[in-house]
Amino acid sequence: MNLNVKKYIFNKISIYIAIVFALLISTYVVLSNLLQDSDRMPASYTLHTTEIESRSKKMMEEGRRLHIIEDYKSANKTLSELLEKYPYTAYTEEASFLLAKGLLYEEQYRQSEEVIQALQEYDPGSRSKWMGYSFLVMAKIHEEKGESDDAILLYRKVITEFSDEDLVDEAEDMLLQISL
Repeated sequence: MNLNVKKYIFNKISIYIAIVFALLISTYVVLSNLLQDSDRMPASYTLHTTEIESRSKKMMEEGRRLHIIEDYKSANKTLSELLEKYPYTAYTEEASFLLAKGLLYEEQYRQSEEVIQALQEYDPGSRSKWMGYSFLVMAKIHEEKGESDDAILLYRKVITEFSDEDLVDEAEDMLLQISL
């Protein structure tokens, strides 16, 4: 065989081996990144529905319990974790409301507003009682910041747009208090 032919074949084989090696390395890197990122993915992507329901229910019950005993710091931590791990459960609106209310009680107004805004983005047209109560939290934040006009608008919005009687009664009471 001619020396030039041998060099040509050697070069082609070298390029082929380099390409295969590069593909193996890139596949390894991609797979290792996927494994690392799986720790950061919401649990709802990696668990079965019954597991999600069971775990999210337990976390919600714990968040409620801590909120009732006024341990807002612990409640907020539990509810934040619930919303992070299981962002699409039946408890999303209630957990968001309780978290926003707990943050209000801890005078973390900006964080509370962010939770309510995320809830509004989650379901913009929702007229659930949890959304309504979240608007009351937002109105209370406006009151605390001295923004009475904005608070009044939110109280009126709840009164006119929501059907839950207890929610509407509470909004009317809060509107009367701010008017006095």
